[in-house]
Amino acid sequence: MPRVPATFRRAPLRKGAVPRPKVPFHLGRDLGFGGVGARLSPFSGDARGGIPVPKEAPRRAAGEPVPRPERRDVAAHGPWGGSRSPGSHRTLPAARTPHTLLYSILVRRLPKRRPVTPPPPPGAFTAGKLKHLRQRRRWSDRYYKRRVLHLKEKSDPLEGAPQARGIVIEKVGVEAKQPNSAIRKCVKVQLIKNGRQISAFAVGDGAINYIDEHDEVLVEGIGGRMGRSYGDIPGVRYKVIKVNNVSLDELVRGRKEKPQR
Repeated sequence: MPRVPATFRRAPLRKGAVPRPKVPFHLGRDLGFGGVGARLSPFSGDARGGIPVPKEAPRRAAGEPVPRPERRDVAAHGPWGGSRSPGSHRTLPAARTPHTLLYSILVRRLPKRRPVTPPPPPGAFTAGKLKHLRQRRRWSDRYYKRRVLHLKEKSDPLEGAPQARGIVIEKVGVEAKQPNSAIRKCVKVQLIKNGRQISAFAVGDGAINYIDEHDEVLVEGIGGRMGRSYGDIPGVRYKVIKVNNVSLDELVRGRKEKPQR
């Protein structure tokens, strides 16, 4: 390990003193002492970087008198050593001090504040501005956005229609949700208009006996909130209302007979 010159050796710490932290080179240069990777000079720290060595340390070690720094005229130059013009209340710092540098670093790392939406302009002749703001802010309303972009029609198997026809693929049993315990009789239907498959509930006591595979049925919404499922039947949003163009309710009541397809 190479020997460190006596001028740049680590100065001994006084009792109770805390060593200065190591700082990067670009910060150590601005703060007035060397950091990691800084050049060796009377103004920098030791060879390994970290503890700064005052420039008057060699003169004091040699016993030479060290002149005291001159006191600044605060009234003429301001508290930070800058120049102040007559009649001005602002002070221009001559160099970046540790205080201002640390403040700028902290401010740079603070999260940016989101811009606050300004209030609508008051007064006359602002109708155009208000109209433009209303057109732009309406897109924050999710119901307006779904209606204008036709998102419901794109995701709805019935494509926005109240009813649709389909072909029965199979009969399925759906287990009811708690606290009920039952097997709800449903059918899986493939829609004629787009080929999408849905599950529909067969309403009525014994209604599933009047529905067979390959029958043509008419389905509609089961009546849940916002077009979703209803009651204790999970995942079923539709119900069967007609079988082979005959009302399922009439078949269950025995008023009509099911025609053969």
